[in-house]
Amino acid sequence: MTGISSLLAMAGGSAAAPPSPLTASAAPTTETWTYDGGLGYYVSGDVTATPSGGTTPYTYAWERVSGYVAAGAIGPTSAVTPFVSLFGTTTVFKCLVTDSLGVTAYTNNVSIS
Repeated sequence: MTGISSLLAMAGGSAAAPPSPLTASAAPTTETWTYDGGLGYYVSGDVTATPSGGTTPYTYAWERVSGYVAAGAIGPTSAVTPFVSLFGTTTVFKCLVTDSLGVTAYTNNVSIS
């Protein structure tokens, strides 16, 4: 043994394994706008960002990739959120997930049309 491993062994401890790399995915990957009868459009279900690896806790930031400017997440800093829009045009979103060490990962895109 050399380095930190030998020092920890002499002290009766062990080195903690580093966290696995942070990755993130979003599901479902496609959704459909539903017209609400006068005020705009909404997605009837939620979209969920799921992180894996990294160090908890995580923070979330949903972003519009393309499409109509007046469309967005109702919970822009939540892992699970529905979306709304003034017009039912195709809009693409993704979520930036950040772990407690500041490591970031983007989810796949979610297309709503």
